[in-house]
Amino acid sequence: MKLILLRHALQESSSMHMQGSPGLSLKGKKQQQSTNQYLLENGVRLGCIYCSPVRRAVETAQMVGECFSCPVVTEEALGEGFREERLVDIVLDSPHDAICFIGHAPTLPSFAQMLVGDKEIPDIGRSSALILEVDKSDGKLECLPLQYITPDGVAQEFQ
Repeated sequence: MKLILLRHALQESSSMHMQGSPGLSLKGKKQQQSTNQYLLENGVRLGCIYCSPVRRAVETAQMVGECFSCPVVTEEALGEGFREERLVDIVLDSPHDAICFIGHAPTLPSFAQMLVGDKEIPDIGRSSALILEVDKSDGKLECLPLQYITPDGVAQEFQ
């Protein structure tokens, strides 16, 4: 299966948004559209999207969900109370060929590093995606990085 780890798009500046969590900026929305298009053009097909309950992650997930015509599930484990164990369980229990987690830095990049072990991977930037190949055949996760995609269409392949 494939696991796509995607950091939320660029949010509005906090001075523009007086109360609560800021939503996505116009630039963030455009960047996310570019990343979505690149993923689609390169054959990514998602079965489900899990996102942090924070507004900028939810708005990012809605954009991805619309693009891929798949459901979005708000998952507390991707938010402030980040819980790696819960996310591992979601992957292990998933019936889908590909799922996406949308979250924040520094927790999402740290989770990615935990999954790939000592393999070198880039920090996940806003609207950028790290695609992992996941083997869960023996009841535990073994993950290999496949590709890193930025909103500029820059893709890094891993050997």
